[in-house]
Amino acid sequence: MKVNSSKLNEVYYVDSRASNHVMNHEEWFSYLEKPEQSGVVEIDDNTSHPIEHISDIPLRYVDQKGRLMNIMHVPTMTKNLMSIGQIANQRM
Repeated sequence: MKVNSSKLNEVYYVDSRASNHVMNHEEWFSYLEKPEQSGVVEIDDNTSHPIEHISDIPLRYVDQKGRLMNIMHVPTMTKNLMSIGQIANQRM
């Protein structure tokens, strides 16, 4: 099966090791807020990526609407990560 590589960065990867949701697509956010303090996301290859914004993304699934909350907008990330821990905490 051939995968369109230009679409790979539009996929959400559900990650049990991610501490927070991280997305690289600015246009997906419903609004953009600068974080109160500067910060970075560190990944397995020991690189650091600056957090530009923290915001929410509207979600639609099977006739329902929802919101993925407190997502870090990190333009230099190559993958969009959904944190299982953050989802579990958000549901409480």
